[in-house]
Amino acid sequence: MILFAPSVGVGGGLVLLRSVLHGWAERGRLTAILDERGRGAIGAIADQHDVTWVSSDFAGRWRAERMLAQKARDDVVVLCIHNVPPVLPVAGRIICFVQNANLVGLVPLARVSNRMRLRFRIQQVIARGFRKRVDDYLVQTPTMAAALAHWYGLGAPPIHIVPFLDIAELKQGIRKRGAAEVHWDFLYVSDGAAHKNHRRLFQAWRLLAEQGEFPTLALTLHPERDMALCQELAALVERHALRIEDLGQMPHEELLQTYHRAGALLFPSFAESFGIPLIEAAIAGLPILAPELDYVRDICDPAETFDPCSERSIARAVRRFLHGGSDRLSMRTPAQFIETVMQIAARPLK
Repeated sequence: MILFAPSVGVGGGLVLLRSVLHGWAERGRLTAILDERGRGAIGAIADQHDVTWVSSDFAGRWRAERMLAQKARDDVVVLCIHNVPPVLPVAGRIICFVQNANLVGLVPLARVSNRMRLRFRIQQVIARGFRKRVDDYLVQTPTMAAALAHWYGLGAPPIHIVPFLDIAELKQGIRKRGAAEVHWDFLYVSDGAAHKNHRRLFQAWRLLAEQGEFPTLALTLHPERDMALCQELAALVERHALRIEDLGQMPHEELLQTYHRAGALLFPSFAESFGIPLIEAAIAGLPILAPELDYVRDICDPAETFDPCSERSIARAVRRFLHGGSDRLSMRTPAQFIETVMQIAARPLK
């Protein structure tokens, strides 16, 4: 097998890549072509395999493609773990692991930034233009399988649903939490991509503040890629005295330790291919507040759900979780309605 992942260097994809390399160790050495951005996170695991590191720019990606074409043979399985098949003709069986919800249309590109939209457009062109080279697809949830089948159209190769994650490693990395350790009411583990829905989350916190509620929230935004979002957050925090703390990006091992410091995971994303933080939070024993969407129900049972398109719905879910009870309006009888109208009519006009 050749593991081909020249553009997996950050985020959940890197967590999964690390799991694959670790899981393959019992089978011997694996030939892999990987993104050098992930070298630090993968660490000593890579030393157990024959890894070639390539840069994440166009030159590095082209070098990776040429190297794969040279190494692949008819009796080789090429596992592409970065959503798209090879651009150059490659011998062997091509298995493509798809984990990008943007690629298959689960996230409208209108919701992403111009820079990311261009990147996803290029990926979509490659994925669609060379999809006939793929012999098998791998996804992790029924939601992704259905979206991929619709995206591909007629004649799609087999699509296998194979959810995986190194649960044992996660359990080792996440300490048992105690009530005395809780520092924030809520934690949202995510970068600032548009479909992650941070702006609507901020507006939900503004609504809560206007109602005299000031729950604490921790975020994990990237200081450079999410600079505009960080500036917007700082302005809102100052204007409305919101209790939101940005922890910034951190190594995954350190990130796992933040779960025991939160009372619950709040995850308002519009779409996910898998949603690793949902699984990590469940392992840590955190209640989960998430949208009533298929990708959530694929992998967890949230304590509260909401409409991710409504900041009012998010705010209500937060209040229900913190205080219990219901936000439903109390219904009045027709007689009570008439009585209320008469009371209003009896007031002097202003």
